[in-house]
Amino acid sequence: MNTFDLENERGLLTRAQLAKRLRVSQPTVKGLTDQGMPHIRIGRQFRYDYGEVLKWLKAKSIGT
Repeated sequence: MNTFDLENERGLLTRAQLAKRLRVSQPTVKGLTDQGMPHIRIGRQFRYDYGEVLKWLKAKSIGT
């Protein structure tokens, strides 16, 4: 099993994959990450748990 398969089994997405799922640009995902969106940093790369991101976005939208 390569790293890519392991990441997908856990539901971890790259910035590009998350941007595509959320239908936003990659710079928007970076900006949300800078605002505290949950992520895992692996070296210089970021991975996102889609379920955690959705929870965070819902909480953020309720709080505003």
